[in-house]
Amino acid sequence: METPVVQAPPKVEVAPPPPKMEAPAPKIEVAPPKVEFAPPPPPNVEVPASVQMEMPTPKVEAAPPKEEPIAPKVEAPVEQTRSQKSRYDTLLRFAAVELEGSVKKDL
Repeated sequence: METPVVQAPPKVEVAPPPPKMEAPAPKIEVAPPKVEFAPPPPPNVEVPASVQMEMPTPKVEAAPPKEEPIAPKVEAPVEQTRSQKSRYDTLLRFAAVELEGSVKKDL
């Protein structure tokens, strides 16, 4: 039996890709804004009397005499019903649980 002869394919030269040409970034120059200041006033300028204005003097009125504060009337404490006391106790217990504390009841 004859062995087939395998020939290598011919070498093909591949040219390297051309170098990439990058365009330089455009330079943008921004001029700083011009700030113009008003010239300072000339020193020691006298204003003629015809131009001067008189400032009206404000009227100052005497403050009214202070009245002594009247103490509020203290009313006798209103007795709470048993249901109101129970409601307040329940509210205090819930608040104590939420605030991680405890309630001490004085009788």
